[in-house]
Amino acid sequence: MKKIYAILVAACMSISLFAQQPTQADLQSYMEDGYYVACFQAPAGSTCNDIYWVGEYGLGWTVGGALEDYVQCEELAGFAGWYVAKVPANQGTNGKPIQLNECGKLTWDVQPGTAGETALVAGSVTIKPNGAEYDLEGWSTTEPTIITIGAWKNDYNPCELVCEAQAYTIRVYPPYCEAHDDWEPTIKGSFNQWGDAITMEFKGSYFEYVSEPVTASFEFKFNNDAAGSWDHQFEMYDAENDSWHNIPAEGNLTLANAAQFGTVVGNTLTFDFSDDELFRYAGCDEEPADTTHYTVIVGVKVPANAPAAGVELMGTFIEDGWNNGVIMTPGQGEEGWWIAYNVLATEGDEFKVREAGSWANTIMEWKGTEWKSVDNTKFGAVWFDDTYHGDPVKMIELNLSGEIYRWATDVHEGIENVVLTEKAQKVVVDGVLYIIRDNKMYNVQGTQVR
Repeated sequence: MKKIYAILVAACMSISLFAQQPTQADLQSYMEDGYYVACFQAPAGSTCNDIYWVGEYGLGWTVGGALEDYVQCEELAGFAGWYVAKVPANQGTNGKPIQLNECGKLTWDVQPGTAGETALVAGSVTIKPNGAEYDLEGWSTTEPTIITIGAWKNDYNPCELVCEAQAYTIRVYPPYCEAHDDWEPTIKGSFNQWGDAITMEFKGSYFEYVSEPVTASFEFKFNNDAAGSWDHQFEMYDAENDSWHNIPAEGNLTLANAAQFGTVVGNTLTFDFSDDELFRYAGCDEEPADTTHYTVIVGVKVPANAPAAGVELMGTFIEDGWNNGVIMTPGQGEEGWWIAYNVLATEGDEFKVREAGSWANTIMEWKGTEWKSVDNTKFGAVWFDDTYHGDPVKMIELNLSGEIYRWATDVHEGIENVVLTEKAQKVVVDGVLYIIRDNKMYNVQGTQVR
């Protein structure tokens, strides 16, 4: 009897140890100046491969690089299923763990997600379901943060799959859009890490894409990417609710769910979406966009304390316009106005303003409960006609001043937040404000740049 009791006690202790959650005291040995320490519990039964932390540092959000370019997570001794990542604190605030897939590749398949409709719960950070990054802003560099992951994305378990990379042929009979009869299907997916849309080859009555060798866990969607967005995905009619939804309504098309919408024969997947009463392109009924290029003068009144680097107009009106914008000129007369002259834009183009050279300092708007970055503004929605030097032009006067607007980073009032000693000096290089401290240069967000 005593022997049986001892066995039961030992078993209970084993279960207790397995379920035990580490405390911050258990992680103090990992703390180091200039690093965040993230400790997380991976989903049970799905940690057969190494886990890496990917985020706003090194290669950024690219997951196609060499593994040594990422932070490898270390299994926490004495706590089964718990891992630790030491994340550089001066290279951004967002990141998340990603496990190698069944082929030993780092992909977005195995990132934090949800099991069914279960929401994620995570200590002091908010995690959105199925793939959104962790926002590390506010994390401490002196105390570790502990996270529990509900599941890998879409309850994916790489440990249950076998690596068999094969090429797949995907055929589609697309919907027809009379208003945009030139629309042809493109495909996006994990074939190329959800990069640029892939043009499908026309085969006389259907369109076809033959993939590079991929694993059975691949995901994809159809759309028309002429607008450079997800606006024109394939949609399916829901008769019960008299509404349209994406195909599929939740998640992406996969090898597992393909048979719900088409046929699978060997490595060939065929989808017939040609019935226009059941399927369509999202946005098919929209009027064709006016692609005429107009000369536009854009005037934006910004919140007080405009950044020392100036104000930059970003957007789709120029090539690579979300990375290289137009430097605006301070307006004459009423203070706070900044102007961009002779901008060439179409009615569908979008824009927003930021501190010149920095997405960290855009204009924020109070949404009733929190500050959020001002949404992109469409040219056609706000411009009006006027005469400038005898020529008719489109004009924009966008007032983003007032109590509900502010800069994300106030470089005048908030400078003490990045000056850590009284010996710090402020310098301006090419119109951009920096802080010199201990022979190191920092930008106004506190990131070391030299």
